[in-house]
Amino acid sequence: MSPSIEQLDRFVRSARAGSYSAAAQELYVSPQTVSKSVHDMEHKLNIVLFEPTGRRLRPTARGAQVLHRASEVLEGVDDIRRICGDGGLSSAAGASRLRVAVASSPLRGSVMLERDFCDFRRRCPRVALDVSFLSSGSCLSELRSGAVDAAVVPGRPGSEGLVSERVDSVELRLLVSRGHALASRKALALADLEGALLAEPYDSRWLKATVLELLSRHG
Repeated sequence: MSPSIEQLDRFVRSARAGSYSAAAQELYVSPQTVSKSVHDMEHKLNIVLFEPTGRRLRPTARGAQVLHRASEVLEGVDDIRRICGDGGLSSAAGASRLRVAVASSPLRGSVMLERDFCDFRRRCPRVALDVSFLSSGSCLSELRSGAVDAAVVPGRPGSEGLVSERVDSVELRLLVSRGHALASRKALALADLEGALLAEPYDSRWLKATVLELLSRHG
């Protein structure tokens, strides 16, 4: 089975940069995503591409041969894209595809909207961005399987093998009817909610500990 263009691109970038981390920064993906692509490529070709020791990635003898040919293939793909007039997306000079899954539900809506990515697309025109809107659980499943490069989900995933970073805070709101006893209050303490019947979206119940922690922290 032949390696994909994406795998060739990530292998070449890793070899030139000397590390998966440096290549990942160029591609706007995680180092784990890059290393998985390279390892999958090794499995397809039944070959070891990098020396097994050392902090800096160094191609093996056969890996160096593959690197030379892979670079030629990517240059050829770049030429084809220029001929076809696709706007000049170049694998050899910075083009890449980034797949992002965003948590969404019919009750709570989406963590991010399509328009939230407009600034990224404007600043990084050479990155082909694919955004899919899935449930939180599906986002994490897609991330673990390698189907997407990153996921934006609420709460703290805490999943082994995943690197997570807090990118924003959630503004908490309590919605009540105008006739509710709490409607006239200008401020609420956590104690005011004791014994109150609260409705929660089915897919946000697992966030309850986080919600209570934030409420306690802010009094």
